Amino acid sequence: MLCLGIDTALGACSVALASESGLRARRYRAMTAGHAEALAPMAEALMAEAGVAFADLGRIAVTTGPGTFTGQRIGLAFARGLAAALGLGFVGLTTLEVIAAAARAEYPGRPVLVASDARRGEAYVQGFAADGAPRTVEASDPPALTVGTSEAAPSSSPSWSDRRTARAPRSRVAGKG
Repeated sequence: MLCLGIDTALGACSVALASESGLRARRYRAMTAGHAEALAPMAEALMAEAGVAFADLGRIAVTTGPGTFTGQRIGLAFARGLAAALGLGFVGLTTLEVIAAAARAEYPGRPVLVASDARRGEAYVQGFAADGAPRTVEASDPPALTVGTSEAAPSSSPSWSDRRTARAPRSRVAGKG
């Protein structure tokens, strides 16, 4: 089944085409504004590049945040409209789930802690077990692969819970934990 993935929740506009065998094509453009104008032409170019018609899609996936409110609305509205026009279902995935999946693909078998800048000195943080299941991360846990989408991420905390916004100092987060 072919799946069109859409992400407009953070500081970029992204579309990707995947199947059971893996990623077939992707497009990414960093931007803080203009997602509404860029998304449809970007999706159309992606499909043309892959030689696939929209009618060949079996599902649409879209990020649901956390991220910018306007960006989320643009991605969700586009996904919902396209799914309705094609008679398809669509699925929402959190931005943090998608980032964790990419990290697990690169470093299999490792738990992952994802941190994304929520602005104003705060971060969105979520822990994932090695199998991708959301989990609460305790300070006493062994090191996890830590990935971040900006310079804001937690340096330490007694407990980071699933999908919780937390105050965090600015620090660069990346690497094998």
